[in-house]
Amino acid sequence: MRAKTVLVVGLVTAAVGTLLEYLTGVPGFPTVPPGPIILAVAVVLVVLVVLAALVQVLGLAAALVGGVVALVASPVPARP
Repeated sequence: MRAKTVLVVGLVTAAVGTLLEYLTGVPGFPTVPPGPIILAVAVVLVVLVVLAALVQVLGLAAALVGGVVALVASPVPARP
């Protein structure tokens, strides 16, 4: 998780840095700089992958709890 956090922070920092270069008038930048847009898309994709994994873990935890509750609550059949 720490590596993904560093990745997201790095991408956001790079996007902000590129945008600041554009806003301060560094020569050679196009009217619409693609760098911040590309980096922002990369951040969104990484965050979505992390969120998808988190949702999967939460789903597995809910299934485990539900299975244990179902086993405890189920009636024990009488032995003949």
